[in-house]
Amino acid sequence: MEKELTGKDLGGWTLAECIGFGKSALVFRATRAGVAGAAKVFDRELVERFGRAAQRERVEREKSLVGKSHPNLIGILDAGEDVDSDLFYVVMELFAGKNLAQSLDEIPQARVGALIAQVASAAEFLETLGLAHRDIKPENIGIADDFSNAVLLDLGVLRPVGFSSITDQHGQRAFIGTLQYSPPELLHREEQDSVEGWRAVTYYQLGGVLHDLLTRVALFADDLTPYAHLVEVVTHKAVTIKAPGAPPELRMLAQDCLVKDPVQRLHLVSWDRFQRPPAGVGDLSAIRERIAQRRKSAAAVPAPTSVAPGLIEKHAVEGLRNSMERVLRDSCKQCDLPPFRAETDDAPPVARVRLLFGPSRAHATTVAFAVYLEGAVVDVAESIVRVTIAAASAKEEATLPTVAPGEHAVLLIEGVRTDDVLAQRTAEALLVVLDAVQEGCAQGTIKAELVWIDTTGVA
Repeated sequence: MEKELTGKDLGGWTLAECIGFGKSALVFRATRAGVAGAAKVFDRELVERFGRAAQRERVEREKSLVGKSHPNLIGILDAGEDVDSDLFYVVMELFAGKNLAQSLDEIPQARVGALIAQVASAAEFLETLGLAHRDIKPENIGIADDFSNAVLLDLGVLRPVGFSSITDQHGQRAFIGTLQYSPPELLHREEQDSVEGWRAVTYYQLGGVLHDLLTRVALFADDLTPYAHLVEVVTHKAVTIKAPGAPPELRMLAQDCLVKDPVQRLHLVSWDRFQRPPAGVGDLSAIRERIAQRRKSAAAVPAPTSVAPGLIEKHAVEGLRNSMERVLRDSCKQCDLPPFRAETDDAPPVARVRLLFGPSRAHATTVAFAVYLEGAVVDVAESIVRVTIAAASAKEEATLPTVAPGEHAVLLIEGVRTDDVLAQRTAEALLVVLDAVQEGCAQGTIKAELVWIDTTGVA
């Protein structure tokens, strides 16, 4: 094909040298009326084998993107079927840089958040057009030489939402995409053919890319062969992000995206999470740095399946309660809070820790106050937890309730259990609480009755 087509015209485009190839097509540098592009020309034999009608629909789908631009999505310049040469082709913008897989070791960690935000923005743009990319992976993301810009490439397996016949071969639900970066529901063709269903697939694939950016190692790199093993790993193996020093928000986002259950994935992830920059350190920079150095991301290991389900849940809740208590104690030391007494309680799926603080002249607190941490194990297998915090003060310790009412609780963390993030946010909350109690004592605003302290600023 390369010898046949080099120097020839195809749909008005003059094909120069071949600059790449894939499983089903060659890519040529091409020009038309002074405009440069990259022409993807599909192999005739493969088109005949898998059906001309399906190929025509795929090409027309890409052609529908002509004139629809996004700064982080490769632009489609033309597409069609050249009758004279009996070839299908798609012409896209010419991208000269490397792809993400080739650049993985070179990308500065400081650029990771911005790059994944750009790719997610392109994927969300496709969703607004009623399309799902289906094959977001490092090889399909172009990176500028200065790492300032990412471009989502290769729109060959685009799929319109709610139109199940397109790209399925001869009406069969065959897997299309890259297994290594696809969620279990896509692998087993159990995805929901809806905006939300394909959004869940996209979130997972974006999480796989973010995993690679943070760890500088390809997702499931040690599990690629044999094929049956990779299928098992994609279906069942939980992913833990090991990237010391990376922003906790990005690690949590990657882990939440890679949750196996698409319903949980949609509950945990939203488009706006990709666009949020890592939290600023503010006046708590020293505390954040110490906490980040002290603990790495830790996810609870699922108990063996031979253990009774009720016992698995009980152990998960106990582990969360122990972690919450340890985090509170460490944070109290770091934040120099007054002496305290800890009380714990757990009744699956909820664990509770209450810290009681008496008056302390050295800390300028003349009243008693309490901090309440409550955690729930939402999904034992995926290590998904939800932790809230509340605080109250009163003249007398006996006035402080054992459990904080739900309306006073503020969400600290929801997603795959990550203890260093919990520690960081708990430390922030304790500083807010201590400041509020000290101010209340100084102003004399804490009366005999119970006063709930506003901790919304730490969420």
